[in-house]
Amino acid sequence: MSEKILLQILDKLESLEKGQANLENGQANLEKRLTNLENGQANLEKRLTNLENGQTNLEKRLTNLEKRQDELENVLTKLEKGQAELEKGQRELKTVIIELQRKVDSIFEETAGLLEFKTKTNERLDKLETDVKILKKIVAQ
Repeated sequence: MSEKILLQILDKLESLEKGQANLENGQANLEKRLTNLENGQANLEKRLTNLENGQTNLEKRLTNLEKRQDELENVLTKLEKGQAELEKGQRELKTVIIELQRKVDSIFEETAGLLEFKTKTNERLDKLETDVKILKKIVAQ
């Protein structure tokens, strides 16, 4: 019987040794898996850092785009003011042109009247000169 018990104890010891070996293998596997998880976490952290850097770059670009948009809006406002001033100038110029046209027409009418007066005056002077010559001949006789 003692041999039987010893055999049983040996069997149990072998079973314990196999269990310990299995536990050690399991622990090694767990350590490998933990290492893999740590590496995966490190990769995820790197990717997260890259994403954050990308986001920062995008935010900078967005800020630059917003500044450029503000600058373009300022230029557009200046152009609109300039256009309004040009349109105002055009209206004023049209008013001046109309006034000048009216003055030119008035001067033309006055000039035409003066030419007609000159022509009639010259005709009368010619007639009077002729009359004076005739009267001088009559008086000289």
